[in-house]
Amino acid sequence: MEDSHEGSRPSDNLRQLEHLVGKHAWFGRGSRVVITTRRKDLLTPHRVDYMYEVDILNNDEALQLFCCYAFEHLPKKDYRDLAIHVVRYAADLPLALIVLGSLFRARSLPDWKSELKKLKNMPNMDIGNVLKLSYDGLDDQQKCIFLDIACYFKGNDAQRVTRILDGSKFNPESRINALVDGCLITISKNMIEMHDLLIQMGREIDVY
Repeated sequence: MEDSHEGSRPSDNLRQLEHLVGKHAWFGRGSRVVITTRRKDLLTPHRVDYMYEVDILNNDEALQLFCCYAFEHLPKKDYRDLAIHVVRYAADLPLALIVLGSLFRARSLPDWKSELKKLKNMPNMDIGNVLKLSYDGLDDQQKCIFLDIACYFKGNDAQRVTRILDGSKFNPESRINALVDGCLITISKNMIEMHDLLIQMGREIDVY
């Protein structure tokens, strides 16, 4: 299970864990429960047997992840040095690598250089600014739907969301698919999901 997003209060996160996991006695011999969270304080009260801190990606792993989304395999010869620079600016953060890989996919060499220049101009390499590059590349309707999902529809049934948005947005299904292609949302078991960092970015954009 995953912890709830950063916008939730700590007590709500703890309550969720209590309801889903509760006590060791709830599970039979040989059962394994895997909990992913950025908050160790949620695990201690539940007497978690083992805690494992995931290491950050090394340079080769980060480049490989980025290239899976930008090229579907190995970087093209003329693009390799540029790809290495992008990975460096993404600070080896998996979400940033995935989003940027999707942003750069099928782009021309001049486009790559232009987007890389934007990355270099970002002060302190704030992850929100990196992710916002993909948001800025959306058309106006895609931006509206992205913000709607970030603020209201994360975790909702995709067909239901499409029906709701169909009343006010032009062709929401194709635009939702564009968000999936850009790795800004995922659809699993027909439920729309969005990474916590993207939700946070979307809500900050919506405020302004």
